[in-house]
Parts: sequence; C-alpha cells; structure tokens
Amino acid sequence: TRDLAKVETAGSSPVYRSYKNFRDLRKFFSFYVQAHIRKFAADAACGPHGEQGENLPCPILQGGNMHILIIEDEPDIRQELKQLLENALYQVTVLGDFNNLREEILNMNPDLVLLDVNLPGASGFEVCKELRVISQVPVIFVTGRTDSMDELKGMLQGGDDYITKPFHPPVLLAHIAAVLKRCPREEKMTDIHKGVEFDRARGCVAYQGRQADLSKNELKILSCLFQHKNQIVSRIELVEYLWDEQVFIDDNALSVNVTRLRSKLEDIGVHDFIQTKRGMGYRI
Repeated sequence: TRDLAKVETAGSSPVYRSYKNFRDLRKFFSFYVQAHIRKFAADAACGPHGEQGENLPCPILQGGNMHILIIEDEPDIRQELKQLLENALYQVTVLGDFNNLREEILNMNPDLVLLDVNLPGASGFEVCKELRVISQVPVIFVTGRTDSMDELKGMLQGGDDYITKPFHPPVLLAHIAAVLKRCPREEKMTDIHKGVEFDRARGCVAYQGRQADLSKNELKILSCLFQHKNQIVSRIELVEYLWDEQVFIDDNALSVNVTRLRSKLEDIGVHDFIQTKRGMGYRI
C-alpha cells in the first residue's frame, strides 16, 4: 500500500486517487472491503455509535451456510470474487470447466450462481435459459457487457439481477444478500410422490426400478405438478409455465404433451398418476 496516495475527503472515508498499477488497486479494494465488513459486523453487535444491545443485522455479512457458485472465465476476477465472498462468510465453489454447465450447476445445487455472460464456448444467457427449464436457483449476471439491451435480455432469460463490471464490492454483496432474501431456497433435485421418483437433475422419472427419460416439455409439466402436489393446476397455468415467451399456443399442444407423459408413466407401471379434473386442470 505504500504506492497508494491517500487523500482525505470531507465527511467521508479516505479515498485513493493514485496507484502504481492495477494490482495495487486490487489490493486496496480487498483491504477496503474487509475493513468495511468488519465495521458492519461491529455495528451489528454494538450499534454505529458504540451503544450496546442494538443487535442490528449486517446487510452483507450474512453468509452462514449459504453456498454460492462462481462461473467466471477470468482467473483474476474469479479469485477476487471467491476471496470477497469467503470474507463475507459464504461457502464458495469456483468452476473452471465450462462444459456441461447446466449439469454442473444442478449437481452442486448452490443457493445462488454468479454467472458471467461471455464464457469460452458458451453464453451465460443460454446457460441461464436452459437452467430455468428445471431449476429456480437464483442467478446474478456479473459481466462487462454494459448495454441496456444485454441487461434486458439477461432478465428475460431468467436472471434475478444484473451487475456490470467494474463493480463496487460492498454493492455486489448487498445485491447478493437482497436476492438470497427474496428468493426461496432451491428445491430438491429429486422428489417422490405416491411411489413415483422424479429426478429433475437427470430429467427422468422412475417407479419400482423402471425408468423413463422425459422431454423438455414433459419435464416442465411434471415439475409444475410436483410443486403443487394434491392441488389442481389449471391448463392456463401450465400453458404459461411451458410457453411464457410465445404469444399464442394451440390449446391442443398441452393435451398432446400430457398424453405423451402419461404414456411414459404407464410404460414403467404407473397408472392414473396424472388426474384430469374436467373444466379445471390436472392433479397428481
């Protein structure tokens, strides 16, 4: 830090206006964030003015047992994100292999994913879109693409937040805490109902040792029904869940997909699992 010139600013913390190189700047930010995390923790215990008994929650020091997965192709940024999150008490996993990303995410079952857009051989937008077929794990895009249309695309593909680089570390931590607070914990990848085992990660359904693979639409239909076990799910709800980005879908398309799903269930010995409630919808 000796290469950094400290300049006092009225009414605020010191800022550093000059630095020898980018590495020094990164060191400063790391030091700055850790110092502010410690300050937040102290304020949470004692109050910002030293008063006792406040017990104020720290907005960014709430990692606990929350697991965050980082998917970033730049090694320096990847390491800095990992250090930042670990200092905030999160459990962190970093992916360096960008093949089969959807399967890797599902296998690790994180509480939140930090996802870059420009990845070797893959687009973060497409990864998020594929992930949304079978999972609602929160996704925050962290990217250098600053165009507003890219941000819009990211949200339309299922992203929960969009942060542009360079980011301010305390702000990123605040965004992560906010997304985790408003998003429910990721559902289990496997579920059992009436003896039928549904595996979202592998995209299949099993019964008494027999198994059937599901198509994308069959997977989404069964996923929606399993989320509402013993409840009637209307045809309109299912149509919107399957084809929310399309303006018009023939009503028969849903019937065809349900018929195919029932046929696969019968092939493995499951009969009358999906019940039709005339004029209302479907129920398992």
